[in-house]
Amino acid sequence: MILCRVVSALCGVATVALALGASPNAAAADLPDARLTPGGVLPVKAPQICRPGYAPSTLHALTPAEWHKRRLLVFQAYGIDRRERAAYVINHLIPLEIGGSNEIANLWPLAKAGKWNTVRKAKLVRRLHKLVCSGRLSLQEAQRETAADWIATYRNLVSAR
Repeated sequence: MILCRVVSALCGVATVALALGASPNAAAADLPDARLTPGGVLPVKAPQICRPGYAPSTLHALTPAEWHKRRLLVFQAYGIDRRERAAYVINHLIPLEIGGSNEIANLWPLAKAGKWNTVRKAKLVRRLHKLVCSGRLSLQEAQRETAADWIATYRNLVSAR
């Protein structure tokens, strides 16, 4: 697991929390539960993520079966039962477009509806990628800010424009 090599302390905590179902009653919220989704990054540099096709190739590094298994684990960890799952997408806290990983510690259920939804997160992802690739924001800062509070980052970088 790349995440385990990069963020070994967080990997163990997130894996144990997910395996034990540490938060079965936790509802998915605008921000992920930091115990379940601390974030995770790949060991990449800005020039790599700025190449066309980088993010799709990273996502497709998982087989459909591997992705499905991770989705189920995330829904279980967040206490979202089968009937409610259509209202969410499994999202990368630190987006693939800025070097986020596909590890479970970087995944959480993001609501399709509501104020802080998939549409706003996608706008933030495009903005962060543009800022990193233009050299106006470091890759590490983009990753750190998004992991800490993606909504505050959105307010600072997207809605403040």
